Order: sequence, then structure tokens, then C-alpha cells
Amino acid sequence: MQKESKGPYEKKLLLKLFLYLTHLFYKIMTALRKIPGMRAIVDKIEPIFGTLVDKKISELHYHGSKKHFHAGFGDIENTQHLQMAVKTAMMDSSPESPLAKIETIVWEDNWHPASHTNNVQQRHGYFMTPLLSLSPETNPIAEKLLHPASHKAHFKCIAPISAIDYSDHNDVLTFGGLQPNTKTTVIMPAFGDQGFGHRSRMWANGLAEQGIASVMLEQYSYGKRRLTKSHERVVVVDTVSNLVLKGTCTLAEGTALSRHLQALGFEHLCVSGMSMGGGVALHIAGSLPFKVAAVGIVPCHRGSEVFTDKVLANACDYQALTEHCGSTEQAKERVNELLGEHDCRRYPAPRCPEALVILAARDDAYIPVESIDEIVEHWGLGNSSNHVRWIFGGHTSTMLLHDNEIQCATVDAFSILTARKMSPTVEISEYSEEYFRHRQAVIHRYRQIENTPINSWAPSQAVEIVELSAVNSALDVKERASP
Repeated sequence: MQKESKGPYEKKLLLKLFLYLTHLFYKIMTALRKIPGMRAIVDKIEPIFGTLVDKKISELHYHGSKKHFHAGFGDIENTQHLQMAVKTAMMDSSPESPLAKIETIVWEDNWHPASHTNNVQQRHGYFMTPLLSLSPETNPIAEKLLHPASHKAHFKCIAPISAIDYSDHNDVLTFGGLQPNTKTTVIMPAFGDQGFGHRSRMWANGLAEQGIASVMLEQYSYGKRRLTKSHERVVVVDTVSNLVLKGTCTLAEGTALSRHLQALGFEHLCVSGMSMGGGVALHIAGSLPFKVAAVGIVPCHRGSEVFTDKVLANACDYQALTEHCGSTEQAKERVNELLGEHDCRRYPAPRCPEALVILAARDDAYIPVESIDEIVEHWGLGNSSNHVRWIFGGHTSTMLLHDNEIQCATVDAFSILTARKMSPTVEISEYSEEYFRHRQAVIHRYRQIENTPINSWAPSQAVEIVELSAVNSALDVKERASP
């Protein structure tokens, strides 16, 4: 008797159970690693399991029915035209750029608690996607390509209560009441990210408790921007052009939001994201005409290999694309060409490349390992060990389980950005005496924890290590100035 195949809902339940067991497994592995003599054993087991998790989670992308690109290539010509217009606008550093500022932001609610404590507050809003107002030539194309449900770029802001100015009733002088002197990171969405729940739990809530605000963008066609109610839990992209459009829309909106915050006086900004969102963040950081920190969680320098060579290629319907290309290999070459335009190497290195922190998975089944080296090399950073932190496990497990490391990476990137803004030519008296006393304490602490695995550092330890290297030059200046 032939075994009956599992339906999509049954499969989702099994995968949820698998995720729960995965979480339990990594908690056990973390505890075992602290036991003397067990670290070597754990390091051999965890990578195998991390790759398995990636392969199983990839099944969520099509639920055993339709796959990515099942409807073919789509409207490639118009999508590419819009893509080029967005890149041109991103590289335009003038105040007249269509991405230089957001004209109107609509706030949908007032500040209210984001977690179990009132110390962390949240607020929701939206603005019209800048794709609709790039130029008279591209506006009709954007109207044609974008579904009306996606015209509003929804976002969620999470901030410490101490950073909110409740007296700005018209939300004009500040970003919805968020004070400009607040360290703020714009967190870009991962592929298939529905809503803000995952980024809030793993990232924003923890950062707010450390005094850092977050603004999270909703991705085109997901969450509130989904095309129909039936798309609520579907992450499948029907055509190649729609995948390109998704990336183009996210780039434009992330750039516009970052430049808008800077125009309001926010000087301490970070652009960050997970997976596809991490790659988009690196693109944006390279286009901004001012210094920002950048954080990429398992990012890829471009998206083409993800869909053609790695595990997600199994979720793509290349048979449907062969009707236009002749063979599967030709179809993959065409997809590589189209998605290859979203490549961070096609953008300049950012104005403060040192303020880059990447979390990379040792056994990532989604992202080529070489991709991390491509990013570091393009940004001219030399020794990647100063900027890349390798996590045991795979792509998915890094995104789901390593919240401490994700938050550490952001805190550290801000520390480096702040330190790099302290020019060595500034009078040494401008450096705080208390700060240098703290540096001496950090050096002592560094010697205590230098043999501790980086993926088990507490947030405070990671901050200390990064500050040690980031302000080392300033410390040298003070020592040389001493009699």
C-alpha cells in the first residue's frame, strides 16, 4: 500500500515540532560546551545538526505544492528599469534625491509597552513607498508593478522609554517622539519575514533595554503588505521579476528611512538585517552619504547563488523557467544574471567600513562561505577576524537561537562607530579621563576572557572586547602624550 503524502498543514506542524526540538538541542549544546572536555565533542555534533536544520526549514518555502518562480520570469523589462532608477537614486547624495527624505509619516498608534516592562515602548507607522515618486518616467511603471496593498511601507519602532519625548505632540520635531540623540538601528527584513515579531524578540527588545532604538521595516508583499488574505503565511515568490522587485523596494525604502532619520538629526545610526535583510543593509550602508554602522546576520553579498546553488534552489521551479530558456542550466544562468544586479560590490564601501560586524554560520546551507570574504574584501577591511564572528551551526539556527550574539553585534558596531568618529587629531583633553580608566579595566577583563569562545560571550564581554580594539589608537595617543 502506497504511503499517503502529508498535507501542507500537517507538514507545518511537524516542522514546528522540529524547531522546538532544535531549540532544546542548542540549549543542551550550549550547556555542554561549558563542561571541561566536552567542547571538542560538541563542535563535531553541532555543525551536522545545523545543516540538517537549514535543509528542513527550506521546505517551509513551498509546503510541498508551488515553488518559487512557478509562474516564470514575469515582467523583467519594467522591473529592471525600476531597479536601475532606484540604484541611481541611492547613489545620488544630494538633498534633491527622491530618497533623501520622506515627505509624510503617518503614525498609527501612540507609544505603548512592547514587552513585560514599561521601560521598552513601541509604536507603529507607515509612509508611502518612494518607488511611486522616483521620477515621471518610472512612476507609471511602479504603479503597474506594485500591488496597491504594498503602497504603504509599514514599520515598527521600539525604543527605551528614556529616549521618548512625549511633549512632541505633532511628531514633527522628532521621529514620532524618538529623540535624535538616541542610537538607532534600522533593521531590514529577512526573506519571508512576516510582521515584526521575530525581529522584536531576537533583536529590538533586547537592544532597547541597552538604550538603543530600532526601526523595523515590513517587506514588500508580506505581513500587512501582503497581496491578499490568503498570502498571510505564504512566502513563495511566483516570478523572478517579483523577487527582484522585492529587493528593489526594500532597498529604496531602507535608504529613504535612513536618510530621513539623518535629516532629523540622528547622528548615531546603524543599518542592519538578517539573511536577505543583512545583504540589503550592506547595500544601503555603501550608498549613504554619511557614516553609519552596519550589522549583517548571515548575509550574502548577492542573492543569485542563494537561489541557484544552495539549498533554496530545491524550492525553485526551474522546470517552469525552461520554457523560456531551453534547459535548467540556462534558466539558472539567467536567474544568476538577473539577481546578480543586487550585489553589494556594485556599491562603494561605506564611509566608516570599520564599523561592520558580521555574524556568519560555520555550516550555512543557504549562504556560500566565500560570500563573507567577498564582503570584507570589497570593504577593504583586510583581516576579516576583526569583523566576522563565526557561529557554530547553520543559517536558520543562527537567526533563531543566537539573540545574545545578534544584540552584541549591534552594540559593538555602535561602539566602533562612536570610536571612529573620535578623530586622532582631536585634543587629547577632549577624551574623558573616566573613559580611559575604563579602558584599563577592559584590558584586565580581556585577559580574563580571551580564551572564552566568542559565541558564548555575554553582551557586556563582547562590548568590552570591541571597545578595546576600537579606541586603541586613542589610548596610544594619550600614552605618547604622557611625560
